[in-house]
Amino acid sequence: MFGQTSPTLSVADVTMPKNKTVKVVVTCELDKDIKGFQFFINFKKGINATTDLTIAESSIKKRFYDTDHTVSFNYTEGQYRFVVTSTTSNNIIPQKTTSLLSFEIGSDGSLSKDDIYTATFSNIRLTYDDNSQATIPDGDVTFNVTIGEDADWDILLDEESTVAPTTTSGEVKIKVHRTMKAGIWSTICLPFAMTEDEVIDVFGEGTEIAYFNKYTTNSGDEITSISIVFNDLNLKTYGLLANYPFIIKTTKDVSEFEISKTISSTKLNSFQYTEGDAPFQTTKGSCIGTYVAETIVPENSLFLNNNKFYYSTGKTRMKAFRAYFTFNDVLSSDNSAGARISFSVNGEETNVEDAEFIMTENGRIYSISGQYRGMSNENKNLPKGLYIMNGKKMIVK
Repeated sequence: MFGQTSPTLSVADVTMPKNKTVKVVVTCELDKDIKGFQFFINFKKGINATTDLTIAESSIKKRFYDTDHTVSFNYTEGQYRFVVTSTTSNNIIPQKTTSLLSFEIGSDGSLSKDDIYTATFSNIRLTYDDNSQATIPDGDVTFNVTIGEDADWDILLDEESTVAPTTTSGEVKIKVHRTMKAGIWSTICLPFAMTEDEVIDVFGEGTEIAYFNKYTTNSGDEITSISIVFNDLNLKTYGLLANYPFIIKTTKDVSEFEISKTISSTKLNSFQYTEGDAPFQTTKGSCIGTYVAETIVPENSLFLNNNKFYYSTGKTRMKAFRAYFTFNDVLSSDNSAGARISFSVNGEETNVEDAEFIMTENGRIYSISGQYRGMSNENKNLPKGLYIMNGKKMIVK
């Protein structure tokens, strides 16, 4: 009735400080595209959902592909009800495991530390694009809420949060959830500045940070290689600036950190630097940061993950406190299909093993240096060596 598999909902268990809210993420593994959903959640008395409807609606509209839908959130007789509906037949949620909704819960102070309470879902309905519905039996979806110690931080910045951070000022203690692996290039964009000493303390001695400068391509009608150029950030002069996107290679694994800052009249909006912007001027392209999870990377843009550049088809979702790259119309041109992607920092190019290639299924074959060598169905006598076809490395022996 609903395809080969039935849709499933799941929520990870959470630990909630008595004096703070915590984010709950509802994930759904879909059997096919849906355009709406609803569910009820029952919490133990003393646990309250604190979602602001305006924030929730804005967050959902940013995450889904169309905005022709409404969201509602209300509390009745001990139950919280969440509803998202679409007035057209357009699909708003792609068929894959995805975060349907996130919201905050908090305690009224009456619950004891280390107590564990079970929250239960009921009346779960998913609406498909043909207006048929799937239901999930009551009680099949639960998650535990453990009451933790009082938290001593003022602001939580979570890479999984779909709600943008709010502006603040004064002396604050910030807790940041942002995962990074040591020795691997990734992107970072934070709404507060860090000094050189703070960078070393959090990310490790010898951490490298660079900013986007430009991209270059080979000459000729067909683009077979794109080189992305970064310059080192002078930490002694600038530190890690607030609201600027950078690439970073830490010397230790990072999952979370706490930092105390005095903030005065700052803007908590990621800064897009493009041609002519100071202090980090670029000559081509742009780098765009995000503070909201589930940000959709636009089509014809690149994102960096684990030393590899990936090409977005417009459906890629990015976690918060990261950045992506747009190169004018180069990546949208058919002439760049199959182009090899590389990047360099201060003129030193990364090893080809550390780079991913634009994923296309056009059958074109390229040498490892980016030279076009013909189509897969017409070139049967390639010399021995390493080649690129359909975005993947291929060895001819």
